Amino acid sequence: MPGSLPALRWLGRARKMRPLARFWLEALNRWSRNAIWAFCGILLFLLYLHRDQSLLRIAESGILRLWVSAIVLTSFLGFFAKIVIRALDLIIPSKRIQTSPVARLRAFAEFFFCRRTYSEILEPTLRDFFDEYCVALSQKRLWKAQWVRIRGYWSFWSAVFAQLPISAVKMVYKIWQVTR
Repeated sequence: MPGSLPALRWLGRARKMRPLARFWLEALNRWSRNAIWAFCGILLFLLYLHRDQSLLRIAESGILRLWVSAIVLTSFLGFFAKIVIRALDLIIPSKRIQTSPVARLRAFAEFFFCRRTYSEILEPTLRDFFDEYCVALSQKRLWKAQWVRIRGYWSFWSAVFAQLPISAVKMVYKIWQVTR
């Protein structure tokens, strides 16, 4: 076990540094989102200044190339910050209790759908999602839990979008009957 001692020391230091690293990465992510909006505003301003010129002439001046490269760079920085934050969460899990991803979906479904539709169509999907997610977490398989989360969201929203036209037609029919 002598080889694992440095790893444990590194993990202990990483746990102490995690909040600071997360703070700076989230700040980078926020900055990249704000910078993208700022670059869009700058582009609109430059297009306004050169409104009497054709788009071909503006493109030749290099403004668009500079703008696109700035957008791509800031998007990459924001994406990179999100990836690193996710990796930090997976490598050094936090001690805080989190709500299940099913809780918000369940609240949404209960609010927007009638009791019968919810209990017959959406509740079994959510129950399966919750059970698989809890099993993956109890086995400490975080990547599988992420995969289950993606699949669960997909199956829930597929069921919702499959049910929406039916629910909308029923609602229109009920309104039509009342107003007749």
